Amino acid sequence: MLYLRSTDYDPTTRTLTAEFRSPSGTERVTRHYVDVPPGLFARVAAARPHARAVIDQHVAPHHSRVRSS
Repeated sequence: MLYLRSTDYDPTTRTLTAEFRSPSGTERVTRHYVDVPPGLFARVAAARPHARAVIDQHVAPHHSRVRSS
């Protein structure tokens, strides 16, 4: 299980970056979602501690993921 550790948003490129980590910190995944409207990022930011659910339900299905690591 990976937990959302942090989010960042670049309004110029409309890219949402989400960093996930395992509870032990040994596993780390960064996902970049493109063409995310500012209002949707505001919704993600306001949803703490449930931001992961907002990303899973409203961002991931509709916005391309690029450069995941």
